[in-house]
Amino acid sequence: MDQVIESKHNNTFKELLKIKQKGSATGFVLLEGERTLHQLQTDGLEFELFCRAKDPVQDAQPITDDLFDRLCRTKSPQGVLMKLTVPNDKPFDDGPVLILDRLSDPGNLGTLLRTASAFGVNNILCLEGSVDVYNDKVLRSSLGAVLSLHIRQRAGIEQVEQLERPLFLADVFGEDFAGLEYPDNFALIIGSEAHGIDPALKALPSVVITIPMRNTMESLNAAVAGAILLQRMCR
Repeated sequence: MDQVIESKHNNTFKELLKIKQKGSATGFVLLEGERTLHQLQTDGLEFELFCRAKDPVQDAQPITDDLFDRLCRTKSPQGVLMKLTVPNDKPFDDGPVLILDRLSDPGNLGTLLRTASAFGVNNILCLEGSVDVYNDKVLRSSLGAVLSLHIRQRAGIEQVEQLERPLFLADVFGEDFAGLEYPDNFALIIGSEAHGIDPALKALPSVVITIPMRNTMESLNAAVAGAILLQRMCR
């Protein structure tokens, strides 16, 4: 077993604490939890693994409880912590693109990234005004999907125009999404939870699609709507 990290003056602990405080600006991110660990292993990503000294984990660097808790953001942290390098921007492949317009809720964004990964949508275009994909809550809710996807952040409308893919907009007023056929290389826009899709995006040539609902409900949560649409569009 590696020597236990038990001092706040330990260089490794100080580096991990800096990553927690400054986030992806350090070039690294920290992720917590056993489910995320399993996902990172499934995705074949490289990382450094840390654990509580009292609950040793194979190939993990043990840390005393008090120091381990100082590195975690969750109120009841699980016993593993992973340090990963922030990946360089990856070029988009020829497949579909998920466009996220000013999504401000990190939980919704993380869930959409995880959903996109599950359905084989590797290309993500986050428009200016969306929450940072390396936000701690995004990282946790995405189960590390952020690190395996091809993501461009702080994009503008000109980058949407350059995609050269059939464009679909999710909106309250549109065609029933279930009755349409979708190409392999579509681009789907999911809009802001509070403001919907930017009018400038609506002015682009596109097909507006909607999820029919009963009763008087106006719209669905952005992550729920995105999951429903992507399941059908990627079939």
